[in-house]
Parts: sequence; C-alpha cells; structure tokens
Amino acid sequence: MPTTSPTLFVGRAALRNSCRVGDDAPTQTLQIWNAGAGTLAYTVQTTAPWLVIVPPAGSSSGYTSRTTHQIVCRTASLPLGTYRATIVTSGAAVNSPISIPVSLAVGGISAITVGKGGDYDYSVIQPAIDVATSGDLIVSLSRHLS
Repeated sequence: MPTTSPTLFVGRAALRNSCRVGDDAPTQTLQIWNAGAGTLAYTVQTTAPWLVIVPPAGSSSGYTSRTTHQIVCRTASLPLGTYRATIVTSGAAVNSPISIPVSLAVGGISAITVGKGGDYDYSVIQPAIDVATSGDLIVSLSRHLS
C-alpha cells in the first residue's frame, strides 16, 4: 500500500570515488525523488568541504519527478590518503534524514623512464619502489631488444 506521506528516495546507498594526487575526482550523480504522496521539498548537504552538491536542494512530486544532483569532488589539494564524508538529504518526509556514506581514495603515480638509447639502468626503479606508498602505481617503460 502506498504511503500517504512524502517519502525520500535516493538512487544510491553509497558513493565511492578515486583520483590521483593533484587531480579532482570525477563528478558523479545522485538522483533523489519523493516515493510517497504529495510534493516533497528537500535539501542535500555534505560533511566535507571537498564535496559539493549541485543543486543543493530540490523538490519532487513522485517517481517521474526526479532531480539529478551532481556530486562534485574538489580534491586537487588533498594529499595522498583515504577520505570519508556523508551526504545528508533531509526534508518533511517520514524517513528524513537519509545519510549516504562517501569514500574517496587519493593515490599517486610514479612514472619512470629507464635508459637512454640502448642503455638501460634498472637501478632507478628500486628507489621508486622504496618510496612508494599504498595505492601508488610504478610504471617502468622499456623496449623489446631483438
């Protein structure tokens, strides 16, 4: 039996994202709508300054009246690490507020070109391995010798 009161419904239970140090993580989307009766006005807020919701509010009069929100990650200034935040959607609904956990992994990449011409000095790879941290990717470029 359908509810006779406004009921928040969000299209995702959690969000995960990742990026490299110095980059912004890709923008994601989140759909929100009223799964109950009437018209529901709501707000969307976040607990982290690097996470921005656009638009920060919406309204819905039912399933076909969804609002798509952009989840913008301004992460270029964050150092290497794992970050957590929460998106909170609230309004005059029977199930308000709804919290959506967000996880962000900021990793690093070390690219190493080995050798000049036909000479290869693989001793430069080990120092990169020694300073690598969890989430780093070390790429060694070489050529096939025939």
